[in-house]
Amino acid sequence: MHEINPNAKYPDLEWLVRVFNKHRIECHEEGAPYLDDTSVDVFPQWFPNTGGGFAESGYMYGQAMTKQHTTIIYSDSDGVAMVCFDNQPAYFVDGIFDVFYGDMEKRSMCRLLDVHRYKADGGRVIKLYGGA
Repeated sequence: MHEINPNAKYPDLEWLVRVFNKHRIECHEEGAPYLDDTSVDVFPQWFPNTGGGFAESGYMYGQAMTKQHTTIIYSDSDGVAMVCFDNQPAYFVDGIFDVFYGDMEKRSMCRLLDVHRYKADGGRVIKLYGGA
């Protein structure tokens, strides 16, 4: 599990980019990627229950709309991205394609419950969050 600051009001972008680059290097089979092409997008996102972006099947959540800061750290040249909710990495996608970019444009990223959509689009998804 990653070390996080539970009192952080906004995402700690410097720390999140370090976590992203660690996973990016681990996924790269042909040596170290060029790390200077990293982009970051942060926006508020509403979710239909108290599980927020971390909602997974098999868990009970409250029925209240929940707002979280969604952070996407990505590299178009490598085709990799990490999605975070508030200050917590949720999942890493190796092989981002149209469905992922479409969700980015709509500012509506998948919850852990729905992350299989990115696998169907040809990507490999690595969950970085262990559960609710």
